[in-house]
Amino acid sequence: MAVVDPRPSPKQAVEQIGREYVETGRLPGENTKRAETLYLRVEKKVRSLYDHIPVPVVFQEADPYDSYADMARTVGQEQQLRVYNQHTDHPYFTHTGQLAFRAVHDWYGHLEADVDFSPDGEFRKFEHMRQYFTRSENRVLLAEVVGQVGAVHYLPDGFEDSRYEQRAFIAPDRWADSMRDAVGIE
Repeated sequence: MAVVDPRPSPKQAVEQIGREYVETGRLPGENTKRAETLYLRVEKKVRSLYDHIPVPVVFQEADPYDSYADMARTVGQEQQLRVYNQHTDHPYFTHTGQLAFRAVHDWYGHLEADVDFSPDGEFRKFEHMRQYFTRSENRVLLAEVVGQVGAVHYLPDGFEDSRYEQRAFIAPDRWADSMRDAVGIE
């Protein structure tokens, strides 16, 4: 008799998170002073981390990398990090804060943790980056990283889908628990 694993796959877990991100009305802490305060604290820490990226960061209008392997190879060869600079509207992050967040997300997340752009990789990147932020700030990071990845995987046209919107909220802890179960992190 085959044993069925009751855990969702990373893809299933991230799509459930995406469904909640897209279909739920107001999410925890959304449009509140507490969320705004946490986002401003995260942006301040992001700017500090950005200042310590050891290679030049170059902003560009085209998406710079086809895959994580392309990113890792290109950054290694060029000794610079290229970052997409379009679609930076955000409820709380400034334009430059959003750009810094993307660079930090790539350097301290994908590259430092050596993880790809898959749902599993995005969550492992979040887990790796948690060390730089407080528990409360990590719930904002979870919304920004895993929530958005979920929305992009849930919506047929990803970021280009007419239902996609940039949201700012305090992600529920159960999202992290669901992803930890899915990727097998204790």
